[in-house]
Amino acid sequence: MTNWVIGLNWHLNPNARIQLNYMNVGVENGGFDEEISALAVRWQVDW
Repeated sequence: MTNWVIGLNWHLNPNARIQLNYMNVGVENGGFDEEISALAVRWQVDW
């Protein structure tokens, strides 16, 4: 199994930020060979 993630954080101000992650996972097991990609976005606010 191979897995890698690239992330980007954007701090809008001291109380808010946006996170963006791109993930890629590859699995090889005998006859099973699969690759999956995902994109995740998160917005965080601290009151």
